[in-house]
Amino acid sequence: MRTHQTKPNRWSCSITAAAMALNIPVAQLIERIGHDGSEIVFPELPEPACRRGFHSQEIIHLAWGLDCSVTPMELFPMIAPLNGTGSIPVFFDGSQDRNWERFDFIINHTEGVLEGMGKASRHAVYYDHGLIYDPDGKPTYQFSKEACTERDFYPQRALIFHDR
Repeated sequence: MRTHQTKPNRWSCSITAAAMALNIPVAQLIERIGHDGSEIVFPELPEPACRRGFHSQEIIHLAWGLDCSVTPMELFPMIAPLNGTGSIPVFFDGSQDRNWERFDFIINHTEGVLEGMGKASRHAVYYDHGLIYDPDGKPTYQFSKEACTERDFYPQRALIFHDR
């Protein structure tokens, strides 16, 4: 059983969710990554969106160094041309509902970090076979589209953690 960790500051949800997935204290992951995400890189934006935070590729690199592989799975993958003139969604079996069914299956049968949009900025939580652990310190809940929407969390991508 993983320990439900609370993020040390407003911009550390993704690294805290990864710490839960890797079952190590978030302070150790921050030390390993070499920065605390606090640098203000977008001064025109409000807190915490103005902060550097932690990129998913940094988290994947850390996980790799801890003998853990990470597979990203998008809820709504997009096809885009190289010239950047737009994009189109990929619908599994031609249906937006099938994308949700596929994603629901992934979240309920794996563990990792679930990334998405919160009320005012990007947010990430740890999930373990359907149970959602929010680094904001909120109570654990069972994953569903409706449960996330009730909490103003809109999932976009799962980072599935696997032992190597």
